[in-house]
Amino acid sequence: LLGLGAVLGVQTGWLIFIAAFLMILVGAPLFLAIGTAAVACVTLIQGYDGTLVAKDMFEAVKKEELLAIPFFVLAGNIMTQGSIAERLVGVARAAMGKTPGGLGLASIFACVIFAAISGSSPVTVIAVGSIMFPMLVKERYPESYSLGVLTSAGSLGIIIPPSVPMIIYAIMVSTPDDPLSPNDLFIGGVLPGLFIAGMLLLYTLYQTRPGRPGNRIVVPTFEDGYWSNLGRELKRSAASLMLPVLVLGGIYGVLGPIRFTVTEAAAVAVVYALFVELIIHRELKPKKLPRVLADSGTMMGSLFLIIVLAIAFNKFLAEREIPQMAAAALAAAVTSKWQFLILVNLFLLALGCVMEIISAILIVAPLLAPIAVSYGIDPVHFAIIFIVNLELGYLTPPMGINLFVSSTVFDRPVVD
Repeated sequence: LLGLGAVLGVQTGWLIFIAAFLMILVGAPLFLAIGTAAVACVTLIQGYDGTLVAKDMFEAVKKEELLAIPFFVLAGNIMTQGSIAERLVGVARAAMGKTPGGLGLASIFACVIFAAISGSSPVTVIAVGSIMFPMLVKERYPESYSLGVLTSAGSLGIIIPPSVPMIIYAIMVSTPDDPLSPNDLFIGGVLPGLFIAGMLLLYTLYQTRPGRPGNRIVVPTFEDGYWSNLGRELKRSAASLMLPVLVLGGIYGVLGPIRFTVTEAAAVAVVYALFVELIIHRELKPKKLPRVLADSGTMMGSLFLIIVLAIAFNKFLAEREIPQMAAAALAAAVTSKWQFLILVNLFLLALGCVMEIISAILIVAPLLAPIAVSYGIDPVHFAIIFIVNLELGYLTPPMGINLFVSSTVFDRPVVD
């Protein structure tokens, strides 16, 4: 196909695009498609030596914010292998007591709390969902509701800060003249994340109301009274509950002299999680640590290669003024801010159906963010719009990551 295109006189840029697209269609790793496109653009279009891409990758790795990503991933894996997730679930359930639909509400609260520690949506589904799903089924919650609420609430991991996609977004759209801080995105994500959680809570109250036809939910029983049971769970989980307080409080500067950058907060999360699991709870055995480190390293190895290649490719786009040309073309068709925002929402919803969020941020965010600025849209506002739309992609066929994660964790078909 590429040879035919060359014979027919198709422009080099289109040939490169078609080649990268075909590689993705046949299942080639994303880093291979992006890397091939980057090298081809630099050598065939710009006429530079291909080693320039390697130099750009090296410069990209030197970004300090990138260090936060492996630390948050490692902290999430430590908490999943240990008992922090289980203890947070216990607190959420004790707080709900005998409230109608209390276990469903506790599932959402537990996802919000765990998302505020791990910064990862799939990790939240695995950690909280694996504990809560058997409990929901045992207490006769509808299976469809149980699958849906855990998968949906688990996706809050990319909205409730700290969020790995937010860090990547800030890295990809920042320029030396106009830097975007992950801290600003974290603050901007708090209210949208809590609003979505609130909607899930209201939906749960409606679905589990006592008078609903066919409601067979079992009212839970507790050994002691409400306050004594809650106090026992809070005492049991005090060290675990301090982790989100320490991480988020340090980032937002509400702990007095204790202030962290995002990268420092991620490192603190790892050290504190290790301290809690190895010294206080003692439920994560030291012999398990090599496996936790290996799993985290495998995950980050593939992700980092994609990120640095995408940064190198975006440098080419910037030098060729592709974002400026796209902005000019869009401005000719769209005359107002609200029209642009509606088009972006529809585009991102469709994009989320076929592309996972990291890939979408790496490829699309550097193109759309400058256009949004040209329409006078605040960069933080646009970033949250971008990420919330793609959050829905975590739940949308055919490429919804959380659907596949939930299918594996809950042992149910993806169609369910």
